Amino acid sequence: MSFPPRRFTLDEYHRLLEGAVLRRGSRTELLDGVLLERGERTERQAQAITLLHRRLGQLLPPGVSLRADEPLTVSQDTELTPALAVVPSDVAARAVRHPATATLVVEVADTDLERVRKGHVRAWARAGVHELWLVNLVDRRIDVLWKPDAEAFQDAMVLATPTTLTSRSLPGVTLAVGALFGL
Repeated sequence: MSFPPRRFTLDEYHRLLEGAVLRRGSRTELLDGVLLERGERTERQAQAITLLHRRLGQLLPPGVSLRADEPLTVSQDTELTPALAVVPSDVAARAVRHPATATLVVEVADTDLERVRKGHVRAWARAGVHELWLVNLVDRRIDVLWKPDAEAFQDAMVLATPTTLTSRSLPGVTLAVGALFGL
């Protein structure tokens, strides 16, 4: 006999985190009611995230906050933790829980690229994230997605070296793509 998977609400997920079932800081996420374990971050991911964090921190305009490895509560059954997220400062300051959307979300994928593409992209579009950067460390490229609607992003482009990435939602934010990959 098999049972259908158990789906959790956001409140149930938070109770699991507050209790002894899941510990705070565990690498779990809630996607469409399903608990997912995020893989361990590779050294290559850690280096890319550190570089992006430093660069974005230098370039961000006033009125926004940079969050690193902090959850975004997308819906009543989805809470994801991107590598980096840029949110309006007033949202970060007044959030009782976590912000529900972001101006920019950055996902840095190494061996977990398909996991990110499968569920996260759709969730970020549904959340109304203005711009999504998928940093693909395997193929040394950045997929940039924007114009979210209910299920997907309507526009996308793929950037590789030696191009420069210019944010569509954050004026003045530019990044040499090759710098992320040590080129």
